Amino acid sequence: MIFVHSIKMIIIARVEGASHRPNIMKRLSLNSIMCAQLFARKYCFQWVFVALLLVLGGCSDPQQITGSEMSDIVALGHGGMGISSAFPLNSQEGIEKCLSLGLDGTELDVQLTADSVLVAFHDADLGDDTKLEGRIHGMTWEQLQETKFTGALRTSCEVVSLDDLFSGIDDLRRFKFTFDCKLHPVEMMDGQYHAQFVGAIYRLLSKHSLGSAIAIESQDVAFLKACRLRLPTCGYYYYPSTFEDGFSVAVDAGFDGITIDADEISKAQIDELHAAGFKVAVWNVQSPSENWDAINKRPDFIQTDEPKHLQRVLKNF
Repeated sequence: MIFVHSIKMIIIARVEGASHRPNIMKRLSLNSIMCAQLFARKYCFQWVFVALLLVLGGCSDPQQITGSEMSDIVALGHGGMGISSAFPLNSQEGIEKCLSLGLDGTELDVQLTADSVLVAFHDADLGDDTKLEGRIHGMTWEQLQETKFTGALRTSCEVVSLDDLFSGIDDLRRFKFTFDCKLHPVEMMDGQYHAQFVGAIYRLLSKHSLGSAIAIESQDVAFLKACRLRLPTCGYYYYPSTFEDGFSVAVDAGFDGITIDADEISKAQIDELHAAGFKVAVWNVQSPSENWDAINKRPDFIQTDEPKHLQRVLKNF
């Protein structure tokens, strides 16, 4: 009502002329202040929040997608808080921070030690992110314990086993996890190595009563097939370099879908995969504007390096 009355006062000021404007404008000023206060209390926060999401968030065209379509997208952190975070990629602290923001879950890079312990770590050589040298599969978990990450602002973070990670997460089965299984070359026959890796995943998921909440992705088709035989309730996603390769392998192997660089797939191609009954996860989503670009393509999963922004957009739009 105050807002409407203020509009009326502006009209009167224009009609009655300059001689009456001082009193009218004084009344208008008081009413405008009251209007602004009331408006701010009731609506300002919501509108400012939406404006920040749309303008600063880099939305290319939010009108193209409905709220229900957005709610269907599973929001995942990339290795927790992403590659630009103060937390190291795949660190327990980064993963727990990601989950605390309200995301659906996170992607994890998973490797296997010599004594069959699953560890969250990305690179082939430990020397890339720690003070140790060598490969994870060439060491036991005892040798790796208390190894600290380097190169991140949070230097107190240690390499973590998936068993310890999951044991420390409250209400674990509320979240979804994607295992990006890193099968870096090892001195072992593929079949034997696959069996060792699959057995470790089986024991981990059995211990923590996980299964359908886990998606397993890999560039190795034989490994994915070996996992599926032992763990039929998980989701399986081939990790191609091109859409054409991904579609072909998904069809031939009967996987659940593909995981692909967001820059290497279009909305039309995602629609094509959906029409064929497959799901799509995208990664290499490193900024708010890239979050919006990914959203507008309608994938099933987004693995983002900007989890805070993606959570706000998907949960509050």
